[in-house]
Amino acid sequence: GTRGISFLCNGHSYAIELTSYGDWIDPEIIDFMNDVLEKENCPKRLHLLPAMDQIAVLVYCTEEQSAALDALIQG
Repeated sequence: GTRGISFLCNGHSYAIELTSYGDWIDPEIIDFMNDVLEKENCPKRLHLLPAMDQIAVLVYCTEEQSAALDALIQG
């Protein structure tokens, strides 16, 4: 099935229909959200950091901060 997501960002309405993977996130949402953040002139983006098997860390930060966090996680 699918799941619909709608929200306001800086007073502008956004919506997307995504494939439902049960308790797994559809990675398309990250690209969609980053497009919204860019359009709304937000200074940071969402970054998906691999952590452990079946665990991911989603952070709102700069590209440089994301690389530093990834380096810390990877050890």
